[in-house]
Amino acid sequence: MTTSAQTAAESAKLASHSLASAAPETLNQALLAIAAAIEGDSARILEANQADVAGALTMASQGELSQATVDRLRLSPAKLKEMAASVRAIAALPGVIGKILDQVELDTGLELEKISCPLGVLAVIFEARPDAVTQISALAIKSGNAA
Repeated sequence: MTTSAQTAAESAKLASHSLASAAPETLNQALLAIAAAIEGDSARILEANQADVAGALTMASQGELSQATVDRLRLSPAKLKEMAASVRAIAALPGVIGKILDQVELDTGLELEKISCPLGVLAVIFEARPDAVTQISALAIKSGNAA
């Protein structure tokens, strides 16, 4: 039986091949599109977040969640603007794929180079931090990784 986590990981692995070979400009365009989508869909995002917070408040009243967790879950228009700005800031960073990190001459005409490359798939566990979704996603995309 395939779990949803396994299905997600398999899908991410397939996507990682495209991300790893994508041009830096393509990755940056994707990041800018994500930032624009956050801003363009802010009303819908905030509405969904209100439903999440309402459910979390119920869980907190039953002792299943702390108030601090509920507070971390809560989004605001200002927080959404910060999230979009952080994605744009990551897009503005220099590319990291294919950079020579170290170089050593082993023998005449024989050089060893350490070159940065994507890992493939990043699996990240976090709780009640909607802003972490954009941070993790943006960094994964910038570095050519799926998450």
